Amino acid sequence: MSAKKILFIFSINLIAIFLICISMHFYIFYKDTTLGSDSKPEISYVFQQYISFLVRDISEKDTYHNLIHSEEFRAVENKDSKKKPILIFGCSFAWGSDLEENQTISYKLGQATKRPIYNRARMGWSVQHMLYQLQQDEFYKIVPKPEYIIYICIGGHEIRLNTPVSPTFPNCYYIFYKMKNDKLIQKKRTFYSDKFLFQHFINNKYPKSNITDMLPYFKEAKNIVEKKWGKDVKFVILFYERMENEKLLSELKKLGFIMINEDEMPIKADNVKYHLSETDNHPNEKAWDEIVPFLVKRLKLND
Repeated sequence: MSAKKILFIFSINLIAIFLICISMHFYIFYKDTTLGSDSKPEISYVFQQYISFLVRDISEKDTYHNLIHSEEFRAVENKDSKKKPILIFGCSFAWGSDLEENQTISYKLGQATKRPIYNRARMGWSVQHMLYQLQQDEFYKIVPKPEYIIYICIGGHEIRLNTPVSPTFPNCYYIFYKMKNDKLIQKKRTFYSDKFLFQHFINNKYPKSNITDMLPYFKEAKNIVEKKWGKDVKFVILFYERMENEKLLSELKKLGFIMINEDEMPIKADNVKYHLSETDNHPNEKAWDEIVPFLVKRLKLND
């Protein structure tokens, strides 16, 4: 048998083994996949997510770009204003899910105060994405020192500390930390850790989490802000949905955070008239029309 024929047979067998391995790997994904307790998603949907998982880019460069230089951030309001800026962090509530630019909290806050407003929130994000940005030197070339930082917190942010929340798996979602010697250390991503996270998402199952898990993130974020910008920056946590965890509230108060709980605000988060729709509880424009004047008065933003 010629060397060329041996090489051909070897190549065919190698390709066959590769395809079998991929098929078995996908079968395991699909076999263990459910959405909710009783339903299984279409195989085409799982396959699409599976391919996204296989070809994902986990490089630090890609993560860095998505978190610092993404084009999906809201426009900066009043960028040339000489007034002291306001910096906003959070998730889709803060970003403005399904809202036009002129319907968002950042636009309305800019109109009410004429201050520069930097909205650094994104869909599905949580407190770890705020921390990651504050840790990057490049961030401070984009965002000037603010007078106020406002983190808009909703129920479920603690779950996102360990779980992907986007069906398209953009790489910027994979920002995870672990506690080591009472400090938060960023975890390294691997194929198997991402596979584990993928299964969490595709099965709609979330790891056990406690709202107090967010405390080290807030603490570290505040420490960084004080080192970079000084202690005169006021750090506000706006609990858009009522926070009842007394331990978290007590610890945040000790650390010097300004906290605004839902019962202070002029609206109730569960009132459907402030929702995008009856099935979507994201805030609509009317919600911000009532909250923004309250914030301006409460934080004395026009003094």
